[in-house]
Amino acid sequence: MFNGPFVPQGMPDFTGKLTEQDVVKIQAFIQGTADAVRPKKP
Repeated sequence: MFNGPFVPQGMPDFTGKLTEQDVVKIQAFIQGTADAVRPKKP
């Protein structure tokens, strides 16, 4: 998300707009959401 590694593919560069803590929180949100919707194994 920083230094624009995916800018060529269309992702914006978030350098200077998000803190490291913001990124950690976003990652935790995405992981939690994925875990919540992933089918549970029987």
